[in-house]
Amino acid sequence: MQEVYSPPNLPAIEQSKNQNHVQECLHTLTGYSTGLSSVNSVAMNADGQILASGHDDKTIKLWDLNTYKFISTLTGHSQAVKSLAFSPQGNILATASDDKTIKLWNLTTLEEICTLLGHSSAVKSVAFSLEGILASGSWDKTIKLWNVTTGAEIFTLAGHQLQVSAVAFSPQNQLLASTSFDRTIRLWDLSSLHTQTQKKFENCPYYSLCGHAWAVLTVAFSPDGKILPTGSDDHTIKLWDVNTGQVIHTLLGH
Repeated sequence: MQEVYSPPNLPAIEQSKNQNHVQECLHTLTGYSTGLSSVNSVAMNADGQILASGHDDKTIKLWDLNTYKFISTLTGHSQAVKSLAFSPQGNILATASDDKTIKLWNLTTLEEICTLLGHSSAVKSVAFSLEGILASGSWDKTIKLWNVTTGAEIFTLAGHQLQVSAVAFSPQNQLLASTSFDRTIRLWDLSSLHTQTQKKFENCPYYSLCGHAWAVLTVAFSPDGKILPTGSDDHTIKLWDVNTGQVIHTLLGH
């Protein structure tokens, strides 16, 4: 069940150079003694007390944002950590890796809870819904939904033609956005998932948003769920109206 939106050629919005504002850095987090490694992803828990960072050296690092002190290093992945997400309650951290797995961590004990297996290629993105469902996007072209209480896979959403780069839940939990190297964004309607009995949910209703010229790499919802910003290899950010699927603005400058 697909509706394809082909955005009109709307005028692009470009920030004027004299509108740029320089913001002062509050703090630079340093101090751990495990060597230097690229930072691939950061995530903050709901109350803003803890920051997690995922690294090329296969580790996850935790920081106390009240004191800016390094807390601990979580180890277990066998390849680079690419994405992180805190559960809504803040007691679980999900981490995605190039090793094809997602790990769940207990933030009270700082121990691994379990490893979620099922993807056949690198996992590049994870996101929690407000109800605690975990979504993961992979270079195997699929999105998987997980029950973090049992560690069981709920469904696989298939349909992207190339690698899935990012996933994000709407604030209302009814929509899941996914972006792909196939240059599209899909908005999956999850309202009927509880009625499905098959694990591979290829007929999940979705809208396909088309307009980027190259791979779409990142996505987010506005707090009210009405606007969807997407970032692409085509050097643009597009703002989409979630209800109509139309492009509101194209932001240039990158």
